[in-house]
Amino acid sequence: MKWILLTSKFSPADRRIKIFLAAVFLGVILFPFLISPAPAAIITCKFHQITGHSCPTCGMTRSLVALTHFHLKGAFQYHLFGPLVYIIFLVSFIALLTEIITGRKIGLGIKPFTIRIAIGIFFSLWIIFWIGRLVSEFTI
Repeated sequence: MKWILLTSKFSPADRRIKIFLAAVFLGVILFPFLISPAPAAIITCKFHQITGHSCPTCGMTRSLVALTHFHLKGAFQYHLFGPLVYIIFLVSFIALLTEIITGRKIGLGIKPFTIRIAIGIFFSLWIIFWIGRLVSEFTI
């Protein structure tokens, strides 16, 4: 089974979309490098300010900033999924850049159903993590 294979070419409209997405992903990848890891430098979550409880992404920015400043332990402490999200954006950016340069779509040797199941599991685990966080906030 081939994990990565170059498939058919894509249209100029698809190319523009891929360039836009690559720029957005690059922004997500580079932005945390620009923020100081000092806690006061990071904007706090409005949901948390209003409710006093964490939202599903609370700590994500801090996690990405910690990761890009090589504080791996802190990255996982701020948000368990932060490092994984960063890796997903990085791999997606590389894939998009490869597609833009080669002019061909990259296909994973994985069935779409399997990808949907993996995405479903990822978000289910994320929600379970968030519920666990909420439970710990109510019990403390």
